[in-house]
Amino acid sequence: MVYDLFGLMLLGGLDDITPPVLCDAVAKGVPPERLRMITYDNARSGFDMRGFAEHAGHPSGEPRYNAEAANASWAAVIDFLR
Repeated sequence: MVYDLFGLMLLGGLDDITPPVLCDAVAKGVPPERLRMITYDNARSGFDMRGFAEHAGHPSGEPRYNAEAANASWAAVIDFLR
Protein backbone atom coordinates (compact mmCIF):
# COMPACT_ATOMS: atom_id res chain seq x y z
CA MET A 1 0.00 0.00 0.00
CA VAL A 2 1.29 3.48 -0.89
CA TYR A 3 0.53 6.39 1.40
CA ASP A 4 0.64 10.02 0.39
CA LEU A 5 3.11 11.70 2.69
CA PHE A 6 2.10 14.98 4.16
CA GLY A 7 3.95 16.81 6.87
CA LEU A 8 3.87 19.90 9.02
CA MET A 9 7.00 21.70 10.22
CA LEU A 10 6.67 24.43 12.85
CA LEU A 11 9.81 26.52 13.18
CA GLY A 12 11.05 29.43 15.26
CA GLY A 13 12.55 32.11 13.04
CA LEU A 14 14.93 33.19 15.83
CA ASP A 15 15.87 29.63 16.79
CA ASP A 16 19.64 29.59 17.13
CA ILE A 17 19.75 26.07 18.62
CA THR A 18 18.10 24.33 15.67
CA PRO A 19 17.99 27.03 12.96
CA PRO A 20 15.19 26.80 10.39
CA VAL A 21 17.79 26.80 7.61
CA LEU A 22 18.60 23.21 8.62
CA CYS A 23 15.13 22.23 7.38
CA ASP A 24 15.65 23.75 3.93
CA ALA A 25 17.04 20.53 2.45
CA VAL A 26 13.99 18.60 3.61
CA ALA A 27 11.61 21.26 2.34
CA LYS A 28 13.31 21.34 -1.06
CA GLY A 29 13.12 17.56 -1.34
CA VAL A 30 9.37 17.35 -0.77
CA PRO A 31 6.73 18.65 -3.18
CA PRO A 32 5.10 21.78 -1.70
CA GLU A 33 1.66 20.17 -1.63
CA ARG A 34 3.04 17.44 0.66
CA LEU A 35 4.71 19.62 3.27
CA ARG A 36 3.48 22.67 5.11
CA MET A 37 6.27 24.65 6.74
CA ILE A 38 5.38 27.53 9.07
CA THR A 39 8.02 29.81 10.57
CA TYR A 40 7.14 32.01 13.54
CA ASP A 41 9.46 34.97 13.00
CA ASN A 42 9.76 36.13 16.63
CA ALA A 43 10.07 32.66 18.17
CA ARG A 44 13.10 30.79 19.45
CA SER A 45 13.63 27.10 20.14
CA GLY A 46 11.08 25.81 22.65
CA PHE A 47 8.54 28.48 21.74
CA ASP A 48 5.66 26.10 22.53
CA MET A 49 6.92 24.88 25.92
CA ARG A 50 5.33 26.79 28.79
CA GLY A 51 8.02 25.66 31.23
CA PHE A 52 10.56 27.96 29.60
CA ALA A 53 10.80 31.64 30.46
CA GLU A 54 9.22 34.18 28.10
CA HIS A 55 11.15 35.23 25.01
CA ALA A 56 12.05 38.84 25.88
CA GLY A 57 15.54 39.84 27.00
CA HIS A 58 17.48 36.60 26.99
CA PRO A 59 20.84 35.47 25.68
CA SER A 60 21.00 33.50 22.47
CA GLY A 61 21.24 29.74 22.67
CA GLU A 62 18.51 29.42 25.28
CA PRO A 63 15.05 28.03 24.51
CA ARG A 64 12.23 30.45 25.31
CA TYR A 65 8.45 30.26 25.42
CA ASN A 66 6.47 32.53 23.10
CA ALA A 67 2.74 32.52 23.86
CA GLU A 68 1.72 34.03 20.52
CA ALA A 69 3.71 31.49 18.49
CA ALA A 70 2.61 28.64 20.78
CA ASN A 71 -1.07 29.46 20.32
CA ALA A 72 -0.68 29.86 16.57
CA SER A 73 1.24 26.59 16.30
CA TRP A 74 -1.41 24.66 18.23
CA ALA A 75 -4.06 26.07 15.89
CA ALA A 76 -1.91 24.94 12.93
CA VAL A 77 -1.59 21.42 14.38
CA ILE A 78 -5.36 21.14 14.91
CA ASP A 79 -5.97 22.37 11.37
CA PHE A 80 -3.37 19.92 10.02
CA LEU A 81 -5.02 16.96 11.77
CA ARG A 82 -8.48 17.71 10.36
